[in-house]
Parts: sequence; C-alpha cells; structure tokens
Amino acid sequence: MFAAFCKSIGDSLPLCTKGIHDGLASSSSMSTHEPNITSCLPTELLSKIFHHMLDPFDAVEKHIYPERNALELLRVSHVSSYFREVAVNDPSLWAKAPYVNDVHEDFLPVILRRSEPCAIELSFGDYKGLSEDAQTKEQLVQHFSRVSKLQVQIGVPYENSTLKSLFSLPAPSLTDCTLLFLVHSNTSLDSFDRDVLRPFNERAPLLQHLHLINCTIPPEYYDTFPKLSSLSMMQYIGDGLLEDHIPFMPIDDIFKLGKGLSSLHTLTLIKCVQRGGVEFDLDVSQGPVYLPSLRHFHLETSVEGCQQLAKVLKVPATCARELTIIFPGHYRFGLEAANAAAEAVSLFISLNVRYRECSITVVRTAPSLRLVAICGSISTLRFEVSELNVDLPDPAQHLGGGARPSFLRTATGILTPKDIFLHQVWLTLSTSLRRPLSTVLVLNLWVGDGSPAPCLLVELLKSMRCLKELACRTSNLWAHPYIHILLEHDTTPALTKVKIPLDDDVVRPEVLLALNQFLRSRREVREVTFRVPTSTLASMGYAAPDAVRCLIRSVSEHFPDTVALDWVRFQ
Repeated sequence: MFAAFCKSIGDSLPLCTKGIHDGLASSSSMSTHEPNITSCLPTELLSKIFHHMLDPFDAVEKHIYPERNALELLRVSHVSSYFREVAVNDPSLWAKAPYVNDVHEDFLPVILRRSEPCAIELSFGDYKGLSEDAQTKEQLVQHFSRVSKLQVQIGVPYENSTLKSLFSLPAPSLTDCTLLFLVHSNTSLDSFDRDVLRPFNERAPLLQHLHLINCTIPPEYYDTFPKLSSLSMMQYIGDGLLEDHIPFMPIDDIFKLGKGLSSLHTLTLIKCVQRGGVEFDLDVSQGPVYLPSLRHFHLETSVEGCQQLAKVLKVPATCARELTIIFPGHYRFGLEAANAAAEAVSLFISLNVRYRECSITVVRTAPSLRLVAICGSISTLRFEVSELNVDLPDPAQHLGGGARPSFLRTATGILTPKDIFLHQVWLTLSTSLRRPLSTVLVLNLWVGDGSPAPCLLVELLKSMRCLKELACRTSNLWAHPYIHILLEHDTTPALTKVKIPLDDDVVRPEVLLALNQFLRSRREVREVTFRVPTSTLASMGYAAPDAVRCLIRSVSEHFPDTVALDWVRFQ
C-alpha cells in the first residue's frame, strides 16, 4: 500500500518517492545510510504519507486486523532515523494502531503511550484468552476514556466478556461503536459491572454511530445517547457462525425506541425484526412512531415483518428508503405471498410525492424497482428470491386459463413457477403503486439474459401513463424476443425518446433490425440518444467525438429520417 501511494505521487515528488520506495524495499532493519528523502521532504508531508499507508478504521465491514497498522509503523521507523523520528513523534499515527490480540505484553503499552493525548481507534476480538489476560484488560480499562471508535468481535458469552467491563465504563470520546457476536447470537446487552445500571455508565455524549450485529440493547437505554444519528441492527448469518436464525428484536420495541431516536438520521434493520404476537394489535392502537429527522431507512425482513413494521413506523416523505423482502428457502410460497409481499413494501411508499424516474432491474436472484422523487429522495423495493420455493403444481393454471393475456400465452412454454410468482408481484405493484407510477417520465430498464421479464412487466408499464423516455442498460435488450410486447403503443403511448448504450452489442444485426422495426412502428418516437461510457471515450483519445459520430452514423443508417440523434457520456 505504501509503495503504491508513493508511486501515485511520483510525478510531483520524484526524488522523494524514489527515496521512500527504495528505503522500504531494502530495509528490514535500520539503514546505515539516510535515503534522499531526508533532504527534501518536510516532516508534515512525510507524516501525511504515513497516514495514507494505514488502513482507515471503517475500511472493513466485519473483520479488521489493526495489527497491520502497528507493523507498518514499525517497518517505516526502521528505514532511517528521520523516518523513526517522524513516526514515533506523531501520536495521531499511533492512535490508529492499537491492537490487543496476540500482542507482546510490552508493545501495547508502547502504542498507547505514543498515541497520547489523541483519541484512539480500538478494534479487537473478545475471545477466551483475552478475558483471562488481566494485564491487557487493565490497559484497555485505563485508556478507554480516549477511545473514539470501537469495534469488537465477541466470541465468548457476554457475561464473561471484556466487552461487559468496557460497556460499564464512561466513554466521553466515543463516536462510533460496532459490536459483532460471532457464536452467541440474539444477545441482549442489559447487564453491567458493579453498580452500573446503563450503557457506558450513562456517559457517551458524543456517540453518533451504533452498529449491533447479532445483539441488541434494550430500547429504554437509547436516551443515553443524545447525539445518536445512525443505528443499525442486523442478524449476520454467514461463514457458519450462527446456529440460531431467529430474529431478535421484538417489533414492539419500536414504540420504545421512538422516544430516544427523534434525531436519528439513518436506521438499518436487517433480518432482526421479530413479528409481534397477539398483544401487537393492541399496541398499534396508540399510533405509529414518527422519526422526523430520518434521512435513510434500510429494511430487510419477511413479508410479515414488513407488514407489521409499516403499522408502527412512519418515516418522512423525503426519507430515502431501501426495502427488501426475504423469502426463506425452508418455506414454500404460493401466489398469495407474492400479493402480500408487493402490498407490504408499497405501504412504505409515499403516495403524496411526485416521482419523475423509475428503474426496474429484473434478474433471477433479486429483482427490484426504484423510484426517484422530484425532491430527490429514492425508494428502492427489492425481492430476494434466490432461495424462493414456489408452490405451483400447475403453473399454466395460474396464468388465467384461456382468458390470460396474449403476451403470457406466447411465453407460457418458458415461464417457470418463479417467473409466474414475480409476474404476480409486478401485477400487484402496478395496482398498489398506480398513483406514484402515474407521474413517472423516465424508465431505466435492465433485464437479465434469458429472462422472460419484458412480458411480465406489461401491466406495470401501463401504470406509467406519462412515460416519455426509456433507457436500457445494455443494447442487446433490443434483441430480446419479447421486448416488442413491452413497447407496444397501448403499453407506452406517451413514449417519445429512447437512450441506448453505444456498446459492442449495438452493431449486432439482430439488435439493429429490432431497433429499426421499433422506430418505424412507433413514429412518435422522435429522439434516440446514445450513451457512451467515459472509459470508451478515454480509449479513443483526442479524436473521440469524431469516432463516436462516425459509429452513430453507421448504426443509424436505416433509422427513419424523422429521428433526431444525439450522444452523451456516462460513467
């Protein structure tokens, strides 16, 4: 990493970077000669370079190996006496280096001493060996008031963990906290050392970001964190870590959470919501909890979890939301589940907001629909169907018999039970989201290879009665055998413009033939814009504009004369 960074600034500092690169490449112990860098690189700049070689605290999602930062600092300090002086005397460098697991008993105190008085970033694994290491635990307790960012992986029961001791201490500097329980899932962090009654002894005034994985904090404790702006709770089921996959946060907790989260900006709930029982309907009578400051809401849950959460949680109309419905593989689902799933996610869509753009992605694993409001907020509805088991003994029977639409009769031979299930999802969305879809002007469409999706989306596009522009992600969509069904005049009567990628497939004969047929059958479509990737333009060099225009002339040779041509660059 360090050598790569040096290479990246080589044009502006050739002498300096060559000295650093050569010094690191050849030094495993203290050099006998100072590298050339010492004569031209200021202390402040060298320190910044050292910072760039360290892994930032939030660079890793679930696992972090902070010993790498400490070892990198040791390595550069052995390049020269000048490097050592800069590295040792910059406490902000060592504040990113504390590590606990398998550290030499003399090294941790050195790291902590060199980092003073800076706030430190602490990440460690709370395993059995650590809980029995009194000296290391004492060091952590002594310096915990300086911890600004904390990430802990817990592999022992909470009652026997080092985390419990730290969770009972004041944390005046703490801004970010991530806790991941590896094997003891569904853990409630509700007990503390000695006479402490609440997390961090009610002294975490700066905590802004709290991420809980396979664990939860009782909702009545959240008013302890007055500046909390981001909260995520998730159940991580991966790498064979968990045996118990039962969601751990009772949905009733939302009522209690609302009292302490009025200033929350981001809320993430992933596979953790436990649906309510008989008492739930009684609680709903008190009305939904409103989070007025919420800007981002991310939910992954079952159909039932989404239905119930929509009754108890209200988010602002301008809040971006990402909703994913999960279909566990050990259940079998009929078409009534498709209806329920579509209706459940629709409950979170603001009906009084005008939407200008829609994106539909149809792939076998997780099809999605995204709406972009005029105010800029984005709502994404996703259906995780990779493990979906559909209970349809006779798929053709569920397409409406002889009265089913002609486009479905055409595709019946290739439709799988999962396709029919998704058709029901899109059909229900076309009804439950009819009002939001009616204002959409632009549609971005991506259909996976081999999918019969175009014939499944007809009713959904009919709800977009104001649709004027269609953009496709790949040009080979135009060669899809069912695309003409989707783009008939009765389905998209207001369509006047299409955007097509200027990619390798656009010159395929079947793509050009389909495009020409479409433009001649839909004379009201008067504009075609080609989207040219920035990378393509870069590879063409200075003559790119002329090359693009030449290629467009070739592609559009047989387009109707009434069609206006243009091109734009895109990332």
